[in-house]
Amino acid sequence: MKKFIKNKFLLWTGIFISGIFLGWLIFHKPAIQETHKHSGSENISTIWTCAMHPQIRMDKAGKCPICGMDLIPLNQSSGSSGTSTIELSTDALQLANIQTSVVKREKPEKKVRLYGRIEADERLIQTIPVR
Repeated sequence: MKKFIKNKFLLWTGIFISGIFLGWLIFHKPAIQETHKHSGSENISTIWTCAMHPQIRMDKAGKCPICGMDLIPLNQSSGSSGTSTIELSTDALQLANIQTSVVKREKPEKKVRLYGRIEADERLIQTIPVR
């Protein structure tokens, strides 16, 4: 044991490893597995949101804390839509007249002529005097 303590590299390596192990024991949170039961009799709560401020989401009807408007129920769709997704009904889509196209990489079909003059930046021009 004294030879082990005399070797400082082994001593500090042992202290380091035991420190990591103790830190893991103290701060480790075990993963808790929750069981989910999906059945037709579940009570799905309605989420209420403001029409002007969609970031406001409440679990009950009331007033918007920002503008004071009445909260409206949020339509829950079966798709995997996040907070940055906008879904429109067919009537709203026709009214908005939104056109989409597929994004693809290809050469441009149209030439664009731009008129102008290229000049050197005078701030970057330097002169070196000769002796």
